[in-house]
Amino acid sequence: MFGARLQAARRGQGLTQAQLAAQLRVTQQAVAKWEAGGALPQPGLLLALARALDVGAEYLLGGAGGPALIPVLGDVRAGFGADAIENPLGYEYFDIADPGQYLCLAVRGDSMEPRIREGDIALVRRQPQLTSGQLGVFLYGDGEGTLKRYRKIPGGVRLEAFNPACAAAEFIGGDLAGLSILGRVVQTRASW
Repeated sequence: MFGARLQAARRGQGLTQAQLAAQLRVTQQAVAKWEAGGALPQPGLLLALARALDVGAEYLLGGAGGPALIPVLGDVRAGFGADAIENPLGYEYFDIADPGQYLCLAVRGDSMEPRIREGDIALVRRQPQLTSGQLGVFLYGDGEGTLKRYRKIPGGVRLEAFNPACAAAEFIGGDLAGLSILGRVVQTRASW
């Protein structure tokens, strides 16, 4: 779908592949590959492409059910005692139906190793509740944030790390008022 929409938008602007490539400072072969469905442009380039063709990135991506461009809003600690940082880091592609319900965060720290490592990107579905055992992003205290596994315990919840060297944190009774769920981690993507 992306390739067909790109080709239609390019032709609608009266541009050849070579002319569009020159505007974007890429090769004509890159544009041809995108139109043939062999690849997607990098997220930053997708935004420049949409501007050059006077269409929305969502249009090019085909809307619901196709690849969506999700903002990486900042960092989340895989540990405790660090601020939840909103420091926009760019965009990532994910194949999801309702992109407005999602955000991405870059993981910092080692408490979720070996499965989730520093620098990985976590796709988070915004939702206020989790089922015991699910991974989530949590806000607590004075703007601190963390990515952990959620467990219900008598009278509260425990946020658990995958790394056995890292302690869990329990929120019981009145402590629960200071804990909120940003959302459920539905996917992580490793960075190399």
